[in-house]
Amino acid sequence: MIKIAAAACAFLALSAGAAFAQRTEEMTHLGADEARAQCMNTARSFSPEQMVQGCSELIALRRDPPPVMAAFLINRAIANRSLGNTAAALEDYGAAIRLNPADASAYYNRGIARAASNDYAGAIADYSEAITRNAGYAAAFNNRGAAKAATGDRAGAIADYDQAIALNANFAGAYFNRAVARESAGNRTGAIADYDNAIRLSPNHAEAYFNRGAARAGEGDFTRAIADYSEAVRLHPQYAAALYNRGVAKTAQSDVAGAIADFDAAIAINPLYANALNARCVARASQADGVPAALTACNAAVRVSPTNAAALEARGIIYLRQNNNAGALTDLEAAANADANAAGALYGRGLARIRSGRASEGRADISAALARDSNAAARYAGFGLRP
Repeated sequence: MIKIAAAACAFLALSAGAAFAQRTEEMTHLGADEARAQCMNTARSFSPEQMVQGCSELIALRRDPPPVMAAFLINRAIANRSLGNTAAALEDYGAAIRLNPADASAYYNRGIARAASNDYAGAIADYSEAITRNAGYAAAFNNRGAAKAATGDRAGAIADYDQAIALNANFAGAYFNRAVARESAGNRTGAIADYDNAIRLSPNHAEAYFNRGAARAGEGDFTRAIADYSEAVRLHPQYAAALYNRGVAKTAQSDVAGAIADFDAAIAINPLYANALNARCVARASQADGVPAALTACNAAVRVSPTNAAALEARGIIYLRQNNNAGALTDLEAAANADANAAGALYGRGLARIRSGRASEGRADISAALARDSNAAARYAGFGLRP
């Protein structure tokens, strides 16, 4: 069965930049020498490598008071993390905290680095320390929520997103994250409301449109789901998952040609996109004509996903329509084995067995299939396939 791609998982606010901006505002009065200019990077004109160089020179001089030295360490850590040097960044955050333990942003930024290293327990502890020092730190509540969500603490995550939104009603990222958490908790209505707010506050947020489209499709509102996926594709033309999901929604509206066009577009972006290949195979196989194109599509799908029951069943149907009973039996047996609950594959295997001279086994398959899905016979009859 075709499945809509998972909603995108929750993201951290871009708060390393926010914390950096706060540091810059506090420290720009300190001087204009090259090392200080590179470290503070007020005009955003220096590379991370230059920031590391400038901060390292200032740190080595040891001329500034502890809060200022801590700022240099924080900025070097931010630059190092952007270069992928997470271990060095964590070491600098730790040193900054020892120099200035009252600085909430040092804990906050170390939380980001720890979360990026999948140390969610450490990240939660750091965000909590940041919140203890600054009870109005909306970004810290948001990021702690994201870390809690990563550990499976959905209720704790939602509570933190609630607090982030209470502190900053215009926090698009917190609305988005809460929407993801609400949807995973089964509150699709609440999720859609949060996606609405995220889009209102950040109208170019392609992922929010994508996720709202998935939520709307989950409620059966395929027309508005298609509109959301279309907007996601407009904002991000290479968004293969949005094209795939739009194709799924079009399939639900019986727009098979439109669905195939979307699956084709998704596959053009990612030729190994298994879900899109399988969906295109099934869509083409459902058409009354165009058997050669359907077989080509299904061959491509099976090459990438050789145990996908839907693609195997679809190709088995094509083989039955071509009177290739041996090929049909091979594929439909594989499909039935891949998914023991696939009534369609079981029904098709029954037809293939009857055609192959194994009538009693075939009738048993058909009876078992109809007991699971009484519509299986009608679906095969639509292709002119009957016992």
